[in-house]
This record gives sequence, structure tokens and C-alpha cells, in this order.
Amino acid sequence: MIKSYWKTSLLALALAATGTGKTLAQSEAAEFIKGGVQDAGTLLGAYVQPFGESFGVNMNSGWVHTAAPLKPGRFELRIIANATFVPVGNRTYNLDALGFKKPVSRALYGETATEQWEYTNPVAPTIFGSVDETVSIRKTLTYTNPSTGQQETETLASLSLPQGIGIGVNPLPVIPQLSVGLPLGSEIMVRFLPAVSIGSGDNAFTFDGLWGVGAKHSIKQWIPGIKSLPFNLSVAMGYTSSKSSLGFESLTPEAPAGAQFADPDLAGTSYQGPSVEETDYIKQGLILHTTAWNTSVLISKKMSVLSAFGGLRYARSATNVTLSGIYGVAGEPYINANNPADPNNNRYTLINTEKDPIDIDMPIGQLGLTGGFRLKLGFISFFGEGTWSRYSTISAGMGFGWMN
Repeated sequence: MIKSYWKTSLLALALAATGTGKTLAQSEAAEFIKGGVQDAGTLLGAYVQPFGESFGVNMNSGWVHTAAPLKPGRFELRIIANATFVPVGNRTYNLDALGFKKPVSRALYGETATEQWEYTNPVAPTIFGSVDETVSIRKTLTYTNPSTGQQETETLASLSLPQGIGIGVNPLPVIPQLSVGLPLGSEIMVRFLPAVSIGSGDNAFTFDGLWGVGAKHSIKQWIPGIKSLPFNLSVAMGYTSSKSSLGFESLTPEAPAGAQFADPDLAGTSYQGPSVEETDYIKQGLILHTTAWNTSVLISKKMSVLSAFGGLRYARSATNVTLSGIYGVAGEPYINANNPADPNNNRYTLINTEKDPIDIDMPIGQLGLTGGFRLKLGFISFFGEGTWSRYSTISAGMGFGWMN
């Protein structure tokens, strides 16, 4: 189940512990694009939004495990694993609420044509939804044929929406973080994962790296009357950024069932537009970019080797997913009136091309209660943290160094 998640999610492709996500991601992108660019963007956005939001929340987690800044010159290298819990309401999306039930009118051949999505079940799983639920949808076009004057209905796209992974948890394993103590009750923190590339050419997968900077400062020292009290009070903040991309083998246009594309290379057609040749659809892929920042007010108490802390945290992140490259999708019917002997009875479907057709932003901001502990055993520490919010998180790991 977890392996399926890493295959499906864009970030897993970026962190690529397995490097096996290309086929699944590519086939799902092809499915989304069949119904047209605008609707594909809406569907893809609804499907991956909880991933983008939960991944941003993950990058904001695990920064601290005590309110006490390290003393000047002291340091700690930590290995952190985070997991975010996706709310039940974000594990499905509703096609009716997205406007897919409403017919869309447009002009075709000087007449009014109607596009309509058809489906029996409007509730579909997001990436974190059911692994067993399948929702099929069909897009039709009803128009007046200028050759016959009769109203006709054609299927522009028929597709099964992708299933979920069956679990409502987004894990983000292993982020290394270095913390160093500074004067005046301050601490600086740095996160870093190096860039890595897998494969080459159209199938290249590139993780451009993850980096972050943060700081912690004791505010107890500046508040009269509490300097000598046996607890620590501080503010902390952090910023993280990551980017990754995955190349596709060329996704060529796919004609609707029972239809044939107009093609300059097809004998008997006067069509002059895009062809179905693979060389016309290049540099396709997915690009994922996330930035995240957070700020916290923390209080902690140390009792021998154990420290406990709690506080309030505001976290905000923005994840962007772009479907890049040139794509061909089924368009309106094409009547080849210039050739009475047309082998396809003058009937074709146009190919519409789009460059970088989908660009989805998934921002999220949330306020939450946070708390956790640290167990310090000499130069080794073990810690855990949890934050209760709309997307709740847990973090755990271990540290090595010269700590307070």
C-alpha cells in the first residue's frame, strides 16, 4: 500500500526511494488530459490537492523538540521523519460541486453546441481516498451537422478517474537538520537534502533538492519578572523549499471511441493542423515546487534527561504542480467537405494542442497546538512532536551532538 502511494504521489517521485512511479503517473496524466485542458486542470487539482496541502504541512513539521536554544557553540545533527494525517473530508471530491453537472454551450459551425459530462456517481476519491472505488465519466458534444442539418451527439472523452491509495496518511521520511547555538539565547537551524537525478532523456526524473533555514530565540530573558523561573520560553520559525520534476515518454493524442483524428498525413483529408506524430509532443512531464514557512511560540521544562514542551504554531505553505510540455487533445468534429470521396464519410475529430496546459496552486495556512518531548542520553537524543490542527502531524527521530 505504501509503495503504491509513493508511485502515485508526485513527491515520492521526487524523493524516489523506489524510482518506480513513472508509468502510473504518466498514465494518470494521460487520463486527465483526455477531457480537455480546463476540465483536466480541475480534475487533477481536486485529486492531488490534499497531497499538495499535506506535503506542505509535512515540510513545516519537526523543527524543534524543546523551547531551550542551544548554548553558544553547541550543536545537534538530527534525522527527522514526519507524517501528516489527511482529514476524512479531503479523501473524496464531488464532481457536481466542481461544476461538471452543468452543460456548457459554445458555438460550432455557426450553431449552438452543448458539451456535457455524464456520470452516475458524483463522488470520486482523491489521492488519499478508496483504493477500491472506481468512477467513470464521459464527455459528450451535441451539435448540428452542417452537412445533414441533423442534431448529433458524439463522445469526446470517456475515462475512469484514478483511484486513491486507501490510507489517509502522507509520510515524509528522513530530513537531516543541523542546529547550532549562538550568543544571546539564539539558535540557527539548517535543513538539506541534495539533488539527485534518475534516468535520462524523456524519462528523466530530477529532484532538485530540499533546503530550509530556521531560528529559535529565547524571549524569556527580555520579560521582567520571569527570568529566574524554571522553564524556557522562546519563539521559533522555519522556511523550507523543494522542487522536483519527472519526464514522460511522449503522450500522443487519443481519439474518442469510434472516431478518427484529422491528420495531415492521412490520405483524403484536407486538414492542415497538428498531427498524431510522436515528435510533435515533446518535453512532457510533471513539475512539483513547494515552499513552506512556520512560526511558533514555545514553552518547555527540563526534568533530568527528559524535556517536555508545548506551544502554538502557525504554518503556511504553497505547493504548485505543473503539467509541462506540448499535449494534443480531442477537439470538435471536423468536416472534410473538400473531398466527396472521403473514406471516413467526411467525419473526423480535430486535434487541439496546448503548451504547459495545467498549472495548479495548492496553498494552505493553519493554526495549531503543538507539543512533544526530548530524551537526552549523553550525546544521543530521541524526540517526538505532534501538532493538532486541520491537518494534524507527528514527527519523530534522533539526534547526535553536544546538547544542553
